[in-house]
Amino acid sequence: MTCMRKYFYLLLAAVVLSGTLIGLVINSVIKWNSGNPVVRTKLGNIRGLKAGNGDYSMYLGVPYATVDMKNPFGRSIPFPKFEGVFDANDDSVMCPQIEDYNHTLTGSLDCLYLNIYVPNVASVQNPLPVLIYIPGGRNEVGFPGRHIFGPTFLMKQDIILIIISFRLGPYGFMCLNTPEIPGNQGPKDQLLALKWISENIDAFGGDPQRITLAGASVGGLHATLHFMRTKYPLFQQIILQSGTRAYPLIMTNSNVTVPHRIAEELGLKTDNTSEAIKFLTIQDPLAVIKASSKLNIRYKVCIEKEFDNVENFITRHMAHITDIPSIRKMPMLIAHSNNELLHHYASIDFDKANKNIIKNILDALFDFGEERFERIEDQVKHFYIGDEEVSNKVKQKIIDFASDTVHNYPVKINIEKFIKNNVKKLYYYVFSYFGERNFIRQIYGVNDSFQGAAHLDDQGYLFDTVPIKDKHSPNDQLMIDRVTTTWANFVKYGCVFRSKCFTSCNICINHWFTIIGCYIHF
Repeated sequence: MTCMRKYFYLLLAAVVLSGTLIGLVINSVIKWNSGNPVVRTKLGNIRGLKAGNGDYSMYLGVPYATVDMKNPFGRSIPFPKFEGVFDANDDSVMCPQIEDYNHTLTGSLDCLYLNIYVPNVASVQNPLPVLIYIPGGRNEVGFPGRHIFGPTFLMKQDIILIIISFRLGPYGFMCLNTPEIPGNQGPKDQLLALKWISENIDAFGGDPQRITLAGASVGGLHATLHFMRTKYPLFQQIILQSGTRAYPLIMTNSNVTVPHRIAEELGLKTDNTSEAIKFLTIQDPLAVIKASSKLNIRYKVCIEKEFDNVENFITRHMAHITDIPSIRKMPMLIAHSNNELLHHYASIDFDKANKNIIKNILDALFDFGEERFERIEDQVKHFYIGDEEVSNKVKQKIIDFASDTVHNYPVKINIEKFIKNNVKKLYYYVFSYFGERNFIRQIYGVNDSFQGAAHLDDQGYLFDTVPIKDKHSPNDQLMIDRVTTTWANFVKYGCVFRSKCFTSCNICINHWFTIIGCYIHF
């Protein structure tokens, strides 16, 4: 590791301030009917399922909102009260998308659901802390079900787990600067989910005063904006998992050409935005998703225009938000992998292609001006690959450059911003373990010649994930225990080590991780 990279990681040692979390005892009604649990929420009764091992209950596909089919690209509507019992036993529903694993068109706009997992120990007398998880997926894909987010590992930690489903692609992120479609419908779906959880989780044996919001990848961006946008977020702690990227990659302005282009792909050529939206509203959502994908449209969180009687999600670029009052009361855990972009570049033959990769990445992310650009490009190339040319010989160094530029440097910038805002507690870990459950490495088939962990590889040690379900070595089990315990301790106590929660962290080194202050390296 170079001196600069060593300095970078040491600089990110977390700040820990004093403070305690106070649990709130709440009322909860849980009944059992033929072996399946029934909870009485403010909206109605919900019947779940008992897990196969009997250790926890599952409430699958709990509705928190509905899409307004008269304006499916606009805001969703809170789910109304209902009579009778809602059977929450199906986690197969997905919002419209081309899913990542088989690349098939799938999903329905009837998709605004929660999957809620509750350990048996939850009760009126023992309300449990809650972990809400926003999946990643480039704002285009995402499946909240057990196939990817199996709860078995985390249920052993006695916390309630909730996975949010929200709209994706044009339905979740079309941004037209109009009152009807102001943008960021997906994150606004999440906001309705957070409100629903805050108002109803007590019925499941959860503590509404001990809610941790976690976001993975782009879900981490959404989670960040949820606490940056308001003084009073609907959660008390936050986890950002590989969720910080360079600003130009994550936010944009409105783009009124998007509905025109999709409509034309589906047979209507028009420059009238209202006409295009009216046309798209009556189309099959899967046809809209397919057309959008064919046009290679990329969707980002957008900076919204303000309108009367329209609730905004974000109206300023996050780079320009310097005052963050909510963070002064909020413990934070930030995580990423040591080889974040490994999966993007491991299979590329740099002997034949991508000779300008360093130039292209710099050009996409920074505006140095023509006079400075060539000089800076030369300096960056010399720092990472010396006098070598771009080739497979220096592939790992190119991956280091891409990971530093796209992920690691933005993490540093955000941590400095949070510290300047007097963050209550901040913990930070880098995941570098390489085992059989490294989620992204397994999905992308990264070969064993590369060491370390790729983007979101720690997800395989948090969740019982079907694509790697049977891969489980003794070392992997040890890592499952340590990663889930780290997360659960943070969710339960606001600290990654229970014995250190209300004192300063000591230096502790063993075979698996190093702590410097409260910086952890798995």
